[in-house]
Amino acid sequence: MTPRVGGFTLRPDQVATVQRLLASCRAVGGALLADPPGTGKTVVALAVAATYPSAVVCAPAAVRTHWATLAARAGLGIAFVSLEAVSRGAVCPPAALLIVDEAHQLRARHTRRYRTLAAACIGRTVLLLSATPVVNRLADRTTLLALFLGPRAAHLSSAALGACVICGGASAARPTVIRGGTLEGAVDVPGLATALAALPPPLPLTAGTAALPLVLTTLAMAWQSSLAALDAALRRRVQRGEAIRDLLAAGRRPTEAALRAWVIDGSVTQLAFATLLGAPDAPAAVIARGTPGTRVTRADDRDGTGDADWCAAAYAVVRRHLDAVLALRDRIGPWIAGESSLRALVLWQRLTAEPTERGIVFAHHRATIEALHAALRTEPGVVCLTGARVRAAAGRWSRAEVVAALQRDAGPWRPDDPRGIRLVLASDVLSEGIELPAIRWLVHADLPWTPARLEQRLGRIRRAGSGGVIHCYRFAAPTGCARLLRLAQRLTTKARLRRDAVADAGDASLLRVRLLALTDRSTRTAVRTGRDLRGIALTRTVDGERFIGVRRGADGRWKATDDPRRLRRWIGAVRSTGAPAIAPPTGSVSRADIETPASAAPMPTMTHTAVAEVRRALVRYLAQSTWRSTAVAPDVPPPELVRLRQRLDAMVARMPALERHAAASQHARWLARAAGRLETGRTGRLRAALLVREDALFLRAISDVFEDEAPPPAASSRAGTARLIATLVLVPTEPV
Repeated sequence: MTPRVGGFTLRPDQVATVQRLLASCRAVGGALLADPPGTGKTVVALAVAATYPSAVVCAPAAVRTHWATLAARAGLGIAFVSLEAVSRGAVCPPAALLIVDEAHQLRARHTRRYRTLAAACIGRTVLLLSATPVVNRLADRTTLLALFLGPRAAHLSSAALGACVICGGASAARPTVIRGGTLEGAVDVPGLATALAALPPPLPLTAGTAALPLVLTTLAMAWQSSLAALDAALRRRVQRGEAIRDLLAAGRRPTEAALRAWVIDGSVTQLAFATLLGAPDAPAAVIARGTPGTRVTRADDRDGTGDADWCAAAYAVVRRHLDAVLALRDRIGPWIAGESSLRALVLWQRLTAEPTERGIVFAHHRATIEALHAALRTEPGVVCLTGARVRAAAGRWSRAEVVAALQRDAGPWRPDDPRGIRLVLASDVLSEGIELPAIRWLVHADLPWTPARLEQRLGRIRRAGSGGVIHCYRFAAPTGCARLLRLAQRLTTKARLRRDAVADAGDASLLRVRLLALTDRSTRTAVRTGRDLRGIALTRTVDGERFIGVRRGADGRWKATDDPRRLRRWIGAVRSTGAPAIAPPTGSVSRADIETPASAAPMPTMTHTAVAEVRRALVRYLAQSTWRSTAVAPDVPPPELVRLRQRLDAMVARMPALERHAAASQHARWLARAAGRLETGRTGRLRAALLVREDALFLRAISDVFEDEAPPPAASSRAGTARLIATLVLVPTEPV
């Protein structure tokens, strides 16, 4: 393919990534691009879109301008719909290619956003973009792949995962990251950890649930951000508790729906009148009967009211919780300003140490950013972004102006520039889809719940082509908070899961680079490994490149594998001591292909028979299987496909003999399409069709399910099209 797309010139690794994405899209109807942040996923996606007649982008609203700008530069007209609009039920415009940016925001399968987008994926090619496809668990990756693979996403082999999950841009030139360690800025309030752990439980709004663990975790996460964030979280607890208390005083059982009648905004709580809610008044004597030892066990909510005894007991629970929360606010109140000033001093020292470099501070909690800005608002070049609001001493800024001022051509910060930006204080609203390459150092004011957020923050300033060095720091969490949360262990576990999720993709990418380098005649290195003769081949089909390895077992029989991890270990064991034995793409093996340079150590004799055995094993494996069959035909078939086959077979058996042939042919086409591609949205429609009892209505429903399904690939794309383009033979240290 051409390395240019409009005004963009693709890097060699981007060209290879586009080819692999197109191969996966042709084979299984979609692909997931999981390159790290800052490697140019948007440009790669535009290069893929250039090969389709039409495309639509579904992404967060915050990146609409970013996509529009790059699409115009690429000379492409692409429609855009925001994920926020999809959450409200908006329909994606018709297009051949659907690109989903920040796809990890679709990891919750049961949300309206996911269901709406899954329906939009039916009959389209789907390209998912996410630097962090796994946020909390490996199931996140499966949920994303199910958008175009359906139930098969849970049964893919390692080779299939390495083919449809693409991770090929890690080699792009990006700034070097230097971890600067922790910055001291936390204040340990005496007795705060003990008081927080002893917090009385709140009133559960749902029967059978324990609300205290979630409340404690939420408060501890706010505490490790800052005392200001903890105070804001406690203030919201007070406002919520007062609303619940007023509901109980009105004789109503508090529910989430009832609490929505109270408007809570900052320090203001607007209470609704009980008479407007239609609630009966509860006598003061009923509330007074509540004692601290009373347990809340039941409530009569058939008419939205609770009985008197339950209201009295619930009132006591709410009162104890509110008293404890108010005591916590009183405890931390005198320390909030001191902690904010201490952190501001640390940041000021960082600014003076690097007078011309720009920095950014990220925090999950808005109160943390606002407290830092209050302490630094008089300093020149300090900008605060929380949501759509921008605060700066230099005058009024818009979010777009701040982003534009921090591009690559911004140059060093100058004290004489009244509109220059020196330090950005931002909540996580800026941690996705924004490029800020002019910033050179980053501070995490808090640790988020997932390592994906840390990577997204760093990805805003670590962009491909910007070069240089980036310094990364974080504020230390209070000692007592660290013991409560054990956040470091949680982040380590989730980071391991994230690495496992893209391991197959990374192995496939590195395997390709390494194998092509080893088979390049201009960069030959000698290969010695193990005692068994092994062969690794790079093959090419109409669906793209494939890697297959063979090894002779103890029984003398050749066994093949396409597992990227195993093949990478084989090549990883290679040591450079001379020239490898390389079989040419076609024809016989020549002496030039196996001879050893004079400067290298002697190599074992490589016979024509041994090379022929390797090549025969590879060709035999290619004839027996294809990547497509591995990717879309798992060992465990989807239950909907099994039920569909059983239902159709039963219908054919009941038909007259003269009608069976035509019906069976139509049923076979439906089953072939279901086996070839059954996305999540189509699976839901198929489940609904399988519930139809009447045969005529059932057949009509099944026809509607597959009416927009593209026909399966031609037979020429499946068997007999694999072409061996390179074979690398790893020679044993002793003659075989």
